Formats: sequence, structure tokens, C-alpha cells
Amino acid sequence: QQQIAAASQQMIQTVIGPNGQQTNYFYQQPVMTQNPNAVLRQMQLQYQTVPGRPVPPVAMVVSQPQQQKRHHSVITPAPSMRTVGSAATPITSVIRKPAPKKKDMIKPPAPPKSNVVSCASDTDGEAKNSAKKKIDDMANLTPAEKAKANRDRNREHARNTRLRKKAYLEKLKTTVDELCRERDTLVSERAGAANLLVEMHNTRTEVLMSYFALRSGYEKQRDLWSSILDESCFSCVLPVTPYRSFPASEVQVSKCQRTIMGIDGMMGDAASLHVLLNSLIDRSRYPTASIQFRYTLVTEDAVVAGNQIMARWVMSTLNAAQFGARMEVSKQGMLCCRFNSAHKIVGLELMFDVMAFMLQLKQAAGSDQFAVIPNTVQTCQRPFSVPMVMTMAERPYTIVQVNQLWEDMTGFKAEEVVGRNSCRVLQGQTTDRMAVEQLMSEVRFKRPASAMFINYTKQGRRFRNYINVYPLSTDSKITHYVGLTSHYDDSELVESSSVQHAVQQVPTAQPVGAQLVQQPQLVQPILPQPAKGTTTTMTPQIMLSGPPGMPATVVAQIPGTAVQ
Repeated sequence: QQQIAAASQQMIQTVIGPNGQQTNYFYQQPVMTQNPNAVLRQMQLQYQTVPGRPVPPVAMVVSQPQQQKRHHSVITPAPSMRTVGSAATPITSVIRKPAPKKKDMIKPPAPPKSNVVSCASDTDGEAKNSAKKKIDDMANLTPAEKAKANRDRNREHARNTRLRKKAYLEKLKTTVDELCRERDTLVSERAGAANLLVEMHNTRTEVLMSYFALRSGYEKQRDLWSSILDESCFSCVLPVTPYRSFPASEVQVSKCQRTIMGIDGMMGDAASLHVLLNSLIDRSRYPTASIQFRYTLVTEDAVVAGNQIMARWVMSTLNAAQFGARMEVSKQGMLCCRFNSAHKIVGLELMFDVMAFMLQLKQAAGSDQFAVIPNTVQTCQRPFSVPMVMTMAERPYTIVQVNQLWEDMTGFKAEEVVGRNSCRVLQGQTTDRMAVEQLMSEVRFKRPASAMFINYTKQGRRFRNYINVYPLSTDSKITHYVGLTSHYDDSELVESSSVQHAVQQVPTAQPVGAQLVQQPQLVQPILPQPAKGTTTTMTPQIMLSGPPGMPATVVAQIPGTAVQ
């Protein structure tokens, strides 16, 4: 290291041996970052000696990283050499630092023992020995033996090839059989799913037809309605219909539509529709007649998406012109019906042209203006062209308002009946108690109704009174009823037409998909409950009941049939 430090400062270095020999070294300026051994090697290559002098040995210096690898060993020049121009320190013999003791050395961790015994070397050796032995045996065979060995080898190869082909064919056959079974299963599942969809569509179509049958027949048995409507969440959305009665609480002004909630609301809306159509009859000639109408569901263009069905529908009257109307009325539109998993109707939306139907009603009635039915107490504060009486909606149904036409018809003044009496003051000995009870039953359920009575004036004169009653709301609650008399006759006409019941029999309409059944009495239908995992197909049936000579009451019966 001292020689390197001195060499880094001079270009010529003189070394004096022990016998006074001089040796000159010529070398280049070393780089400080260069390896010391490379520097000494370069010095040795450029070494020049005085003629006749032996070449002294060159010291090798080990770098620091190599010292660490070689246990810090340092090689120094021979003891007979010393440098000139430095501190004149004699160069001693080679100095080796002692190696670290065994206890100071850190042994690397031994690898974990494995339980797997490697036999690769043994197998390779056996294979090599076997191949070498075969080669030696083939070299020692005669030509005939070699030919025989080749034939045996070819036969064995052919036999192995046949076995492989057979195994491949068996595997291929098994794979083809599995694929065929999967295909058959998939085709069967698809066919079953298609049949299930068709069956579900038919079932839901029949449910819709049953709904229209109940609506056209104005069925009053709530159990029949609950068999096709989901009582917990049913709602029906349709446009605002000012030509017939409806609760003011159903109106959504922002959307100009009504929302009917629950089965009771649906039954009330069916009653309102029947009261409207029955007002088209000429009561002077047909005092007890009833309008029949039907719904037609167009299923050919129906769109089914999940639990929803969209289809066209048509409603048309059948005998309005027969009973005095100028023409038959009809309306058509679209519906969107949603079902639950039990095939009950959850939601129903009916869309149609309201103004077009109002125009038909105006033409059929032969009126010069559109008829608007009041549904609130405030809308009744206007003049009416027919006798009007307003009562409370609860017992004892006290009269709260009458108009001048009502006073002229009954002979009672407003101050005599308002706040004191009910319409019971108009009843007499020949008043039909059954008709009164039917009317009051509808009033108790807050539904519109119509009826024909034999009433008496204040002077005791009998007259025939055909009246329509409509519920009125105050702050979204039904609080009053209004009665509008559409027609009344004198006592002579009462004796000639009403007492004798000379009424033409009303033809009964057959709703779409319904079966007409004639029965003398109304039979209570029994609705079977579908088992779990099954659906219920409901086909409506129409039954007629009532006394002879009077209009028959149309009732829809829906028996259940379990379908897998």
C-alpha cells in the first residue's frame, strides 16, 4: 500500500535491493478508483531492470472487497525490499490475519428435510443401462433374429395402437352420449318453460276476462273480487271521468288521472259505471229496464313482459238503442296489467279517450250539453235542470238542501224538510221496501246507486220517481249524498205501467270468455284454494236470478281449477 501511495505521486520509482542493487519502475499515473492488483500488474508489465540484475518479485495487494471474501488476507512484498522516497519503512514478510474462529462463524440454516425420496437418478441410470444392454444384444443377434425382433416390435406397436384407438372411441362415445343427454335435457327444459309461459299467459288472460265479467255484471260479492284482485296492494289508474261519479280523493290533478285503491274502490267504480249507462234509458217507456254492456279483450296483439300484460280492449253497450237511446255507445283503449306470483291482479292501468266517449254519451242521450256529475259539496252549489235533494251521508240522512224543482215535484217547501226530515217523508203504502233497502245498502257502502220508487207528494198523490244518488266529498271524505231525479210520472202512468210490471225482458250479455248458465236461484260459489306451487285458472260464469217478469240480476261466478 505504501508503494502504491508513492507510485501515485511519481512516474519513476527506484527500488534498492539488499545487496545495493537498484531497480527502476516506469508506470502510468494510476486511477484512485482502479483495482490495486491491476495497478501492480501494469507496473510489472512496464518493469525494466538494469542489465545483469535479476527481476525482484512484485507485491500483490488484495482489495478491500476481496479481503472480506478471503478472510482479510493481505500479501506484502518480500522482506528484503524497501521503498525509497517514502518513510523508509522496511517491508516485512507476508502478513496474514487470523481467520475467525468456528464459534464466531454464523452457519447458514440447514434446509428442511423432505420426506420425498428422489428416484430420478436411479430411474435414469436403469433406463440407460437397459438401452445399452439392448444395443449390445442387437449387435450380437443374427440377421434372422434381428428380423424376428423387428416383427415382434411391430406387432406390439400395432396392438398398442389398436388399444389406444379402442379407448379413444369408447371415450368419444361416452362424450357424445353425455352431450346428447344434455341437449335432450335442455330441449325438454325449454319446451317446459315455453309451455309454462303459454299456460301462465292463458291463466292471466282468463283472470283479466273474469275482471271484465265482474265489472260488466256489477258483482256485489266481495269474495269474487278478492279471488282475482290482490287485496293488499291493488290499484287501478284511469283518466278523470267527469261524466260519472267518483270520489274526489282519487283525483291526481297534476297527472289528470284517478287512482282507485283496493277492492271496495273498484266495486264503487263499477257501480258508478252502471249508474251512468242506465241513465241513457227512456224511463217514460222502460221504467225498470237495465243497460247491458260487455268488454272485449284483444289478446292477439297482447304484449307479455315478465309479470305485465299490455293489450287492447273495447267496451260497447248491447241494448241501449232498444231502450230509448239514440245510439249505442262504445269506447276502446289500452290496458297495462301487473300480476303477482299467484296470478292475482296487483295493478291495472286503463287508457282511453275521455272526450270522445263524452261526445257519444251526449249524442245517445239527445242532450244539447255535456252532463257533469258533482262529486263534492262545493260543486253542488249551482242550478240543476232536474229536481235535486242533498242529504247527510250518515243516519238519519237528514235533508240539508233542495231546489225549486224538487219542491214543485213533492209539494214540500225547503223550510219544511231541511234539517228536520229525510226522504222517508216521500214514502207511502205502495212504496217498494225491497227497492229502498237495496238503495240504502249502496249508500251505506258509499257507492253511487239508482232506483225507481213509488213516492207520495205532500198532498198524498202518488208518482213514480226514478232517482240517481251520488256521494259527495268534503276534504276528501264522503259526508253528503245528492239525489237527482231523472224522470217522474203521474199516478195514472204509475197504475198502468209500474203496478202491472209490463216490462220487456232484458237480454243478458255474455262477456268474453264467459259461459251463460240459466239458474232459478243464485248459488253461492265455492272458491277452492290453490295448493302451494300451483296456479289457479278462473273461468267466469254468468248466472241469472230474480222473480219472474222482472229483469234478471247478472252475477259472475268464478270456479277454480287447479293447474300443475
